[in-house]
Amino acid sequence: MTDNDTQDLDQASLFNDRLLAILAGIAALFLFGALTGYIAKIAENGSLSAIDGILILGLIAATVLAGSFAWSKWRKAAAEPEAKSARKSRNIYIAATLLGGVLGAFIMIAGGPELDTMFSNNPISASVAVISIAGWAIGTPLITLIWWQVTDEHEIAAYSNGALLAFHLYVFLVPSWWMAARAGWVPQQDPMIIWAITMVVWSIAWLYKKYA
Repeated sequence: MTDNDTQDLDQASLFNDRLLAILAGIAALFLFGALTGYIAKIAENGSLSAIDGILILGLIAATVLAGSFAWSKWRKAAAEPEAKSARKSRNIYIAATLLGGVLGAFIMIAGGPELDTMFSNNPISASVAVISIAGWAIGTPLITLIWWQVTDEHEIAAYSNGALLAFHLYVFLVPSWWMAARAGWVPQQDPMIIWAITMVVWSIAWLYKKYA
């Protein structure tokens, strides 16, 4: 095996570790959201059965396991030599993830018993709306601006390519879904579902361009 082959294997292993860390982190966030929503439903019903307790413990265990796995893989990948800009960029990712997790948990918990899912369209109080909007409309642009200033050209190019793909998906998807809904083929589109699909595609394309 040549030195180039060894280097390629090392790069592939590093890519796999980072990809697994990201996927496990996303899984942990989804599990945490499911746990929060389930607890909110139990609080609404006012009773806790044995099955509920088992499911809650299972969700807690799954969340901890997914988070621990993500952290271990990320630490392994982070141990590899990296540029200062990459390290700063990673720290900003962590800050953004924490902001999203805290904001999502706040919406689920403070939204009230009528809030059955993260993307529920049920009414919420004015205070919850103000805090949520402020956290998203102020915190997210601020983190993005800081990230843009410390990130290298390769990362920005990957980010831009993902954004371009996601934008075209949005352009093609929204009118098509709108017309299909008017024909009665699919349910009426939900803006947050469209947003989530767009963000997932953007993130996948971004990560692929960055690490592939």
